[in-house]
Amino acid sequence: MWKFLVKNQSIEIVEREILADHQIQYVQFKFTFDGDWKRFHKVVQFSQCDEVYSIALGVEGTTCYLPAELHAGAVKMAVFGYDTASDTTVRATTVPVTLNIRESGFEGDDPPIPPTLDLYTQLIKRIEDAEKGLDGKSAYEIAMEHGFVGTEEEWLASLQGADGHDGTDGADGRDGRDGKDGTDGAPGHDGKDGENGHDGKDGDDGDSAYQIAVEHGFDGTEEEWLESLKADVDLSPYATNDRSNEQVLLLREALTPLENVSHSHQNKDVLDSVTEQFMQDLTAFKSSTVGTLHGLSTGLSEVSAKAHTHDNKDVLDSINEQFMQDLTAFKASTVGTLHGLSTGLSEVSAKAHTHDNKAVLDNITQEMLDNISSISTVIGQAHWHHNLTILNGITQAKINEWDSVATLKTQMNSLSTNLTVVREKCDNNSSRISVNENDIDSIQATLIDLQNQIDALKNGGFTTLFEYGENALSQYAGSIGISLNGGYHTMQHFSDQYPHFCCEDNNYALYYGQEDFNWDAQVLTCVEKPLHLTSDSRLQVCYNSGASEPGEWYLINPPGGKIDVPITTYAKSEIERGRAVQLDFEWLQSQNFVTTETACNGIDPGEYYLAWIGRSNNTRPIIRSVKMKEIKTTEVS
Repeated sequence: MWKFLVKNQSIEIVEREILADHQIQYVQFKFTFDGDWKRFHKVVQFSQCDEVYSIALGVEGTTCYLPAELHAGAVKMAVFGYDTASDTTVRATTVPVTLNIRESGFEGDDPPIPPTLDLYTQLIKRIEDAEKGLDGKSAYEIAMEHGFVGTEEEWLASLQGADGHDGTDGADGRDGRDGKDGTDGAPGHDGKDGENGHDGKDGDDGDSAYQIAVEHGFDGTEEEWLESLKADVDLSPYATNDRSNEQVLLLREALTPLENVSHSHQNKDVLDSVTEQFMQDLTAFKSSTVGTLHGLSTGLSEVSAKAHTHDNKDVLDSINEQFMQDLTAFKASTVGTLHGLSTGLSEVSAKAHTHDNKAVLDNITQEMLDNISSISTVIGQAHWHHNLTILNGITQAKINEWDSVATLKTQMNSLSTNLTVVREKCDNNSSRISVNENDIDSIQATLIDLQNQIDALKNGGFTTLFEYGENALSQYAGSIGISLNGGYHTMQHFSDQYPHFCCEDNNYALYYGQEDFNWDAQVLTCVEKPLHLTSDSRLQVCYNSGASEPGEWYLINPPGGKIDVPITTYAKSEIERGRAVQLDFEWLQSQNFVTTETACNGIDPGEYYLAWIGRSNNTRPIIRSVKMKEIKTTEVS
């Protein structure tokens, strides 16, 4: 499960896990909303390429599933919300966060992916569920959340439907038998006039009509009782359970005033006009159900009468029946129901199929398309080379490097010849020339240095500090140190202890994944060979990373004198004390290996050690090569 905190206009990732594609209703996102967000009607929006998927959370909702349509790659997620209780449009938005979905190992026939419903359909379903009481709230509370303005009594009165049609006449009854004549009664005496009674005291507030109904035997929910008010009240259920006729009469007296309840609305004129317009729009709705759904955000009067078909025709046809059932509630709160959401739906409609370069596309004419065919012919006859990539790579800088290599080779050949002559004279002892052994060592050191410069020029001026391959351990074990959990290791010892770090499985690259370490282990790797650098030097790294995040690459000044600890341990101490220079490096998420260069801006010319930290978190990088462009000048006399 992914967990997020939505606060102000930002989304903070609280808990994460690896995302793989081909998920269906499995990966769950849980949101915690802070501040004003709690009162908003919220929607989570996912976007990938040109596709947008929106999931409505409502006011109380906090969880949703990752849309099954999303595939491997980068996905942007944002949250927006509306204050449905406000008299004006209040909309809150967030800055999107980027989610990285990796390819799963799923192979086989894909089951049908349940499509993510469009935002409007979700909103209508939430309103229908709310009207059915699926969220556990009273019908009046649901009506208030969807825009009803008025007291509970006014809302109850608004549920009173129109008078039904007169029923058909019943069959004529049979003739009854003639009764016997009764005897005449004696005349009664006139009664005396009674005295006027005293005015009664004001009574206490009584129970609601629904509570009275329950107390007198009604068996059912408040919604069922409200529904019973729309027709003639059948009091027979209330007389069950041995209740007396007197109780039934009391209940009838309590319910009778409801028949003459009058009420008013602040928006009565609007509601009345909606009722008239509604009947006019009903015919258009029947002929084009989908047209009504598309046009509801701008008003039912704009329903298109254009007929068309859909693959889900049976589902759309069933909407007609449900629509008639919702007619009463719609009359009472058409404007209030979508208050605050109408703006959002209008903007969704406005974001129909568009292009940033729409003006350019609109200007494409058939004449231009005809010209493309002739242009294609010209392109096919253009000048090309099978080694075009190599030719394009030849730059003035490359030519300068080749010239430098030629000069260095000339110097090296000259020194090599002089060294050979001197050694022959010494071996033959045929010369009285005094030979200084230090001069010979100096010449030999110069030759080695020249060879290193030639190798660096062959690599574009970069010195190779690590290169993956079957000889990596033997070639770099003596120049690379590693520190983990405070302990020091040589590269060879570390690879023996953690066999997946540099092995045949990854072609002997440096792998910082969890096969070797626990989650988010931090492995410090240090090149224990000093480098000659200036602010023009550049770091070149070839790697693969599982996520994009800032990296930690450092340059450390050598110690002032002799030290009794390994260079890697010394580098770790300098980094922790804040005395190292941190390079502006960032891991880039990629399924393939990438090569990046980082400038050593702002450093003073001199010697430095290079160190970096590889983490076994979402990045878990695999490093194939590390190179540094050194700036060295060697004067040869």
